[in-house]
Amino acid sequence: MYRKEEQVLSCGETESPQEAIQRKFYILLKYRTILVWKFLEAWRVKFAPGQGSSAVDIQVIELLSNLYLYFLEELAKEARNLDIFRNLSQGARQEVRTIDDVHTIRFNEFRKNVPTQNASIFQGLADVRQVVDAVNAKVDIMAKRVNDIQKDAEASKEALSHQLLEFQSSAQENHNVIHAQLSELVDYIHRGSADKKGESGSRGLQKPANTQKEGSAVTPNFEQRVQMAQRRIVQTVLDADANRESQVEAERDRERRRKEAKSLKRRRRD
Repeated sequence: MYRKEEQVLSCGETESPQEAIQRKFYILLKYRTILVWKFLEAWRVKFAPGQGSSAVDIQVIELLSNLYLYFLEELAKEARNLDIFRNLSQGARQEVRTIDDVHTIRFNEFRKNVPTQNASIFQGLADVRQVVDAVNAKVDIMAKRVNDIQKDAEASKEALSHQLLEFQSSAQENHNVIHAQLSELVDYIHRGSADKKGESGSRGLQKPANTQKEGSAVTPNFEQRVQMAQRRIVQTVLDADANRESQVEAERDRERRRKEAKSLKRRRRD
């Protein structure tokens, strides 16, 4: 083709101005065609099936191929006008067939790589789905543990409320006992005062000394009764406190054993 082109250029001295213009237009069109062909070859070399930009590359290659074919057709027209179409048509047809063959090969390679790419994409989606399922399972486990913690907290709250009610009941009971003991102490005090007044009023009618000693040995005096009542009150309060502390300790022990049993069951489930 280049030799034919040189022959066309060499005969520029014997042609008319119109033929010279047509020849220059033909040469310019030929350079444009070569430039488009170089761009097309560069995109073909750079084309890699399976990459993210492969679809864009195919569109660019198709666009350049169409442009190259258009320039070849224009060259054929100009060559026909210059009476060199017969010499160049065979080479143009060969180039067109070569381009078609290259496109066919590229598209066949692309079609072969599409199933592999789809399989890779589906495998990636399956892996992502497995990761999501694992995360959902962990979330479910955490939600179950949070639910168990909430249940334990509610049970502890209920146990503490029960202990508080028992403490209030025990305190009220102790208050009632102390009130009863104080009432009894007041009664002792009043009776002691009455006994003192009765003894002071009946001193003229005293019995013999031995009889008075026997009566004092059997019936305690006022101060002794007060001390006995105080000791009884203190002992009652101490017994009530000890009983309440033992109840609270027993309730704590039951609560601790219940939590240990729940924790052991949870570990076995995990």
